[in-house]
Amino acid sequence: MKIGLIPAAGMARRLGIASPKELLEFEGRAVIDYSVDNLLGAGVNAIAVVIREGKEAIRDHIHERYPDAPIEFVFQSGAIGNLLDAIKASYAVIKGHDVYFCMADTVIRPNPFNITTMKDLTLLCFSAAADEWKHFGVIDLTHHRLVDKPNEYISSVCWGALIWRPRFTERLMTSHHLPDVINDVDWDYSMTITEYIDIGIGMAPRSAQAARSPSSTVTDSDGPTNDD
Repeated sequence: MKIGLIPAAGMARRLGIASPKELLEFEGRAVIDYSVDNLLGAGVNAIAVVIREGKEAIRDHIHERYPDAPIEFVFQSGAIGNLLDAIKASYAVIKGHDVYFCMADTVIRPNPFNITTMKDLTLLCFSAAADEWKHFGVIDLTHHRLVDKPNEYISSVCWGALIWRPRFTERLMTSHHLPDVINDVDWDYSMTITEYIDIGIGMAPRSAQAARSPSSTVTDSDGPTNDD
């Protein structure tokens, strides 16, 4: 089976907003809708969305917008701040399945998941403009390795989504840092993304605004974001 995975337990400290960043409105839709639509468009059998206590507004929004979609919510407990912890929280759902992974606070075009992958891990990538590479995981093309948020320019090729096989899931469960485990497996990358907008680091166009739906009024407290 193919399982979509969206981590949405992070906090919007840098954005300074009172509602979940995933429910910010972009071109008339909540930002998280773009991730859900990409996964459904790729034909996943189910989607796991990782949230935390206090972000039930995301669950309510998705139930309302996608009432018939096979979407399950996983609650992440404990400290919030490491993307790998969010992945581990979903283990019971993703174990033994191919995983299609994307963030909840990004707009990605076109659908990056409509490709055929061969290796245990495929990084779906985009070319960052100007110095935006410093916010992302960057691929060192010379040494075939991933460098997370480098201080100096390495390349403009950054990952925006992932596809991995069950064997990679098991590797993740024994690691503490996502880039480390990525660099410890045989992976490839594909430039499937031509437009990547990251709301979570304040790179949204000015048209993005807090969604007006009643479900977006839950406070998103200050704190570290997932892998931010």
